[in-house]
Amino acid sequence: MPASGLNLIAADAYTTADITAAWNVNRHFTLRFGVLNVADETVERDTTLEFNVDGRRYFVSLTGRFF
Repeated sequence: MPASGLNLIAADAYTTADITAAWNVNRHFTLRFGVLNVADETVERDTTLEFNVDGRRYFVSLTGRFF
């Protein structure tokens, strides 16, 4: 029997996969890019105690090193 005052909610299991890559442009700059949640698996919850899983997202970043 759960302790009183606890909000225990069972959630279905899910898996997401990401693909990312990096390319060293030169010794000062690295370019990164990728796709997060490749299969576009979304989970939308109804209560405020849970979190949603965003759908597919893309990103690009550039890192500079000055030395």
